[in-house]
Amino acid sequence: MIYGKYKFIEFDDAERNALYNLEEDSAELVNLLQEKAGHTQTVNWTVELDSWFEEYADLEFSEFTLSPEQLQRLRSLGYVQ
Repeated sequence: MIYGKYKFIEFDDAERNALYNLEEDSAELVNLLQEKAGHTQTVNWTVELDSWFEEYADLEFSEFTLSPEQLQRLRSLGYVQ
C-alpha cells in the first residue's frame, strides 16, 4: 500500500512487514519499521488497510505465473524464499 510518500508492505509474518519512504529511499533499502531513530509522522495503517479492503471488497485475484527472472528479483529483495 502506498500512502503519500510511504510504501507499506504487509507479510503473513508481521515481523517482516516493511515501511519505506519512497522520496528519500526509492530503492527501498531502509525499512523504517526496523529503524531505532524516531520518526515524527505516524500513519494508522490498520485504519487505512481496513478502508482499502472495504472499498475493494469485490476485488477478485487472478492466477499468474512469475518468470524465473521475476522470482529471482523477489528473492533478492527478501519477499519470497
